[in-house]
Amino acid sequence: MDLFEFLLKKKAYSILKEAGQDLSLIEPAQDYEMILKGAKFELFCGFRSKKEFVGCEWIDELIGQSEKEGLVSCDTHFTQNNADDTFANINLLSNKFG
Repeated sequence: MDLFEFLLKKKAYSILKEAGQDLSLIEPAQDYEMILKGAKFELFCGFRSKKEFVGCEWIDELIGQSEKEGLVSCDTHFTQNNADDTFANINLLSNKFG
């Protein structure tokens, strides 16, 4: 399973459980809170443009939804910057890594 898909399910499970909702909506059925409990993930990536950053919208949303837990963070750099290349929760770096 893709890591970010798993993390999205983990966060959705947490939200549903907190709200007292039906946890069977998240498949496969398992206790997502116990898997990788306390783990935190940092994504460092670079692309030519935002267009090439596939999945950036839901990664940005996942970071925002899990801000309290600090489950995921992301730093990225685009070599072809555009004024429209902004995110709510992904840190956009002005310089390359290193």
